[in-house]
Formats: sequence, C-alpha cells, structure tokens
Amino acid sequence: MKCRMKFKAASAKIKSRIIFLVIALLLLSLTAIGFSNSVLYRIALGQAGEMLGYASKSHALFLEYSIRHQKEEAGRTGVPFDIKDALSLYRQQLESGIVFGETGESVIARREGDMIRFFVNNRQKNSSSPIIIPFDSGETAIPMRLALSGKSGTVIAQDYRDIKVLAAYEPLPSMNNLAIVTKMDLVEIREPFIKGAWRLFLFIFIVIVGGVLIYLKAITPMIPLLMESEERLMTLINGIDESLLFLDTAGKVLLVNEVAAKRMNRSSSDLIGRDIFSLFLPGIAATRRRKFGEAVETGMAVHFEDERNGRHYHNSFFPVMGDRRGNVVSIIVHARDMTGHVKSQNEIMAAKERAEEATRLKDKFIMLVSHDLKTPLIGMLGILQLLQKRTENTEEAMLCINMAVQANKRMIRMIDQLLDINRIRAGKLQLKCRYCNGAEIVKEAVATVEGMAAQKGITIRNMVSEKTMVIADPVFLQQVFCNLLTNAVKFSGQGTTVAIKVSSGEEMVFSVEDNGVGIPPDKMKSIFSYHDRTSTRGTEGEAGTGFGLPLSADIMEALNGKLKAESRPEGGTSFSVVLPNPTPKILVMESGPGSCDALNDLMKKRGFTVTASTHALKILEMLRAERFDFLLVQLSATKETGAELLRLVANDHSLKGMSLLAIGDNACYAKIGDNNQSSGDIINCGPESAMVIERIYSALMEDGSAQKG
Repeated sequence: MKCRMKFKAASAKIKSRIIFLVIALLLLSLTAIGFSNSVLYRIALGQAGEMLGYASKSHALFLEYSIRHQKEEAGRTGVPFDIKDALSLYRQQLESGIVFGETGESVIARREGDMIRFFVNNRQKNSSSPIIIPFDSGETAIPMRLALSGKSGTVIAQDYRDIKVLAAYEPLPSMNNLAIVTKMDLVEIREPFIKGAWRLFLFIFIVIVGGVLIYLKAITPMIPLLMESEERLMTLINGIDESLLFLDTAGKVLLVNEVAAKRMNRSSSDLIGRDIFSLFLPGIAATRRRKFGEAVETGMAVHFEDERNGRHYHNSFFPVMGDRRGNVVSIIVHARDMTGHVKSQNEIMAAKERAEEATRLKDKFIMLVSHDLKTPLIGMLGILQLLQKRTENTEEAMLCINMAVQANKRMIRMIDQLLDINRIRAGKLQLKCRYCNGAEIVKEAVATVEGMAAQKGITIRNMVSEKTMVIADPVFLQQVFCNLLTNAVKFSGQGTTVAIKVSSGEEMVFSVEDNGVGIPPDKMKSIFSYHDRTSTRGTEGEAGTGFGLPLSADIMEALNGKLKAESRPEGGTSFSVVLPNPTPKILVMESGPGSCDALNDLMKKRGFTVTASTHALKILEMLRAERFDFLLVQLSATKETGAELLRLVANDHSLKGMSLLAIGDNACYAKIGDNNQSSGDIINCGPESAMVIERIYSALMEDGSAQKG
C-alpha cells in the first residue's frame, strides 16, 4: 500500500512536470521562431531595398538615354522634341514584363507648382487621367516628394495611396524636374514570414503535444507494473536478513532495508536522504568513508571487517556503473553480521588444536609403545634362535621354539608396519625417489619370500626383464613387492606358481599373479582400508597383521603411483603396481649440427626427452637453469668445445652429482663427485651406437644421483 501511494504521488508529480515542460517548450519555440523570423525579415527587407534601388537607377538611366536619343533624332529630322514620346517608350518597356512581385510599381512624376503630376504607372493602364496630388500632402507620397526634392535612396513610407511601402526613389533633374520611384507593398514582403512562423509554430506544437500524449499513453500502463516491481523489490530487500543500503556517490541514502534501519535504531523513511556516515562514531565513520571513497574512485568492490557494539560485521561496498564513461553513480552497501560465524570458527579452531594435540600425543604414544615393545621382543627372538640351535632335536621342543620364533617375527613386523603407517599418516615419511633398476628390486623381494614359498612347494617366476628402469624409492618399493609376494604365497596352495611380470605402455605396470583362493567380491572394496580389518588365515593357517595391503597402497600413493587388485571368479588374484613411465631428460652436446641425430632419435624412441645444442656456454646455462638427468658430450678431434664443456662442468660446484658421458675417440664416462671430477670406463663408439643407450641406462640406475622427488 505504501508503495502504491508513493507511485501515485510520483505519477501526479511527473504529469505536472510534463505539462510545465510542454508550456516551456512552446514558449521557447515561439520566442525562437519570432527571433529567427525577425532576422530573416530584416535580411529580406534589405535585399528587396537593394533590388528596388538598382531598378530605380537603371530606369533613370534608360529614360536619360531615350530622351537623349530622341533629341538627337529630332535635331536631324527637324521634328520638335516631345518628352511624351520618351515616356511612352518607357511605358511600353514596363508593360513588356518588368515588374516587382504582385504589388511592385514603377512611377514617374513631375512637380508642377504645388502639385505633383504622375505621368507613368505600370499598374495604371489608363494614362488619360493622371493622378495629381498636392506636394505638401502630409504623410502621403513621401518617396516621390523626396525624389522631386533632388534626393535619392530607399525608404519605408506611405505612397500616394496612403499604403506603407518599401520604395527606392531617384531624381531626374535634367529632364524637366521629373523623378522616378520603384516600390513594393510591405505586406507582400512580410506576409510569407508571418505565415511561415505560424505554420512552424503549429507544427512544433503538434509534435510536442503529440509526443507527450504518446509518452503518457505508453507509460500509463507501465505504472501498475512499476508499482508491482517496486513492491517485489522492497519485499526481496526487506526479506534479506542482512543490512542492505543504496547510497549515492556523496554517501547519502537512496534506499535502505528494514534490517539496516533496525540495526541503526531508525526508520527507513528517516534514513532516506541522510549522510550515512554521520550516524556512526567518528572512528568507525572515518574507516568506512575511506573504504567508500576507494570504491567510488576505483570502481571495484571493497570488502572489510569491523566490530561495533560487541558484534562482528563483514562489510562490502559494490560500485554501480551508470553512464557510458564507466563512472560510478551509486554504491550498494552490504553488511553481514558475522558474530555467530566468528564464534563457530573460533570453536572449530579450538577443537582442531585439541585434535592436533591429541594426534601428537597418540603419535608419541605409538612411538614409545612400539619402541618399548620392540626392544624386549628382539631380545626374546635372539634367545629363541639360540635355543633353536642348541636344544636337543626333539620334535616337540623344536615345534614350540619354531612357533615362538614365528610369533615373535610377526609381532616385530607388525610393529614396523605400525611405525611406517604412523609416519605416512603424519606426512613424515621421507621418500628418496630416483631412477633405479626395477628388476633388481623385484629380485631382492623374491629372495626374501623364497624360503616361505619353498615350505609350501610354491614356485615364484620372476619374469621382469633386466635393466627395467623405474622412478621410485627402492627400499619402499621393495617393501610393496615383499607384501604382495607374501600375500600371494600365503593364499596359494601346495605346488602352485606365483608370477611377477612387467609391462610398459603409458605407465609402468608390475603384476603379481597367483592361482590361490582369491578375494571375495564383498571384501574387494575394503582390502586397502585400515578401518576394516581384512586379514584372514592362509591356506595352511598362516596369520597376518592386516596392515600389509593398506600400507602398500599408501606407499604407492607417496610414490605417485597406484595399487590395484583384481580377483578371478575361478580363483586367483592379480595385484598391479602402477608407476609413472620414466622419462629421463638428456642434454646432448653435439660436435656439429645434426651429428647426433640418429642417437637422438633412438633415445626419443626409448622415451627419453632430448635437448641438443652445439654451443658449450649455452649448454652450461641450461644446466644451471634447469634440472637434467644426464649430460651426453660428443668429443671431436678437430674441436675443443666438447672437452671445454667437460672442464667447465667439472669446475662448477652447483653441478655436483651430474651424470655425464663423453663419446668419440678416446671418450670417457665421467661423473662429478665430491672431488668435482671422476671417470669410469672409456667408451669408444660413434653417436649411432646402441651401446650409448645401454651406458646411459646403467649410469642412471647405478649412480642413484638423479633424485626425482
């Protein structure tokens, strides 16, 4: 209802302003038309006067010429001269078409005593009764009287008819006191301007009034829509449980919702038009005015927080661009009461700190307990192993001792796994990833499990090819393989086979496959979880800790790899250890452009990333700016660039640990060690030899200097 009343008042105000605007426009148009017509009329009057003046002078010259000619003719023929003949000739010229508009006249008259006799008038066809008027006749025939007085010029005055005209007059003193006047009625000159002015005014009046009527007709149906839109807007604004204000660029309130008015203990109507900053304490007002000015000047939203009356607020100033130049025309102020949120955040932070403290205490407890448990267990294991060697070989005694040894080993392994899990979960596990020989890692893992497999008559087939390069921490990768092989042996029957093999595509995949009992489908999702204990006894009752697979999955994640499992319905399980494909970065120093193209292509086919150059200093700059895994230098018998690069690398302390190989005649393989230089076997081969690839493989996997993580 309040909005409707506001709109009705606003509508009435708009209509009154429109009426005032129409009247003002009409008056302004009338004034402009009058002024322009006055200027144009004066211009037209001047042009007409010039035309009449020219006509009167030319007519006077014509008469003088005619009279002179006739006098000469009369002298030759002896016929007496009569001025009437000259005037008759002039009248004929006037009747032939020399006119000045509809009211233009050319009049010739002569003074005869106190009278003026008009001889010629192109408007008066009958010349038998000429017009005669007194010379002193007041305002009548002023132009002719001036001409008969010997004057010439242009004047606006009354003619012999007592009608106001524009006239040009010229005396003819050499022709018996004759004078000539050419004139036009002023009405003829003025009438087009008066008619044009009224027509223009009428046109403007129709345009303005018609436009206003069309405008009113167009906006009248929109008023209810605007009222409804305003009501919806105010309902929306007042429905927001946060302060919302619209300010102009001076900080005065244009619109405010009820929440903001209530927080300032005022009504909405009381706030409209007021300077919002005058309602705050000086300190708060200064801060907010500064932020407000920043939003107006930059045209960017400004966010800040402050506290007043014991409550915490998050404030935002959003500029509104309103013109084509991108200037700010108003500011939307949004203030959110963050007191409850801040309190919740503080409580969450306090709870987080308590949880972190509890985690630290738990980790410390695990470390202490594990250490205190592991120390006596290792002592017990040593005693049992001693008894195992010295006790009389009675079946019952040996069985008890073996059981005790196995139980002790399981407890030590469980404690070690608990410590590894704790380090991984705490982010304290330091992995030393590098290029290493995956085949050697698998071989050592197989050797660790072979004794357990031999007791069950299980064969472990190692199908991993030699010099299989991987990027990993060899110690922890071996632990993963040991866990997977142990599981495979544990759940495989007597006389079966466990196989481990590798395949390389987009990723490096090691597979551990067995033909054992498999994993039930309902347990496949939880085998890598610490929360669901999945340990079950093996085919011959072997016990496990239940931590091996979850720990292996965590290690693989730390190695940027994955651990996957697949169980076949007919029996058997396959675990896949997925690692990123190694892509060593090789920097090649060529003795000449394209001299190592064949070798570079071969290295790229093997998955290497190759960068080549022939400039020693450029190679050195690249080594200092970017990490490369290997430097390959081609020596030349005619150029010293290769040998010079080797010397520069050897003397650069920042390049310690760089693996490099030199090829060519009397070439050498060298590594920069603690003494800045060391050399290996000499290799004598061309740049196309596959031997270079094998030496790079060996260097990367054996040196262990290319740290990758």
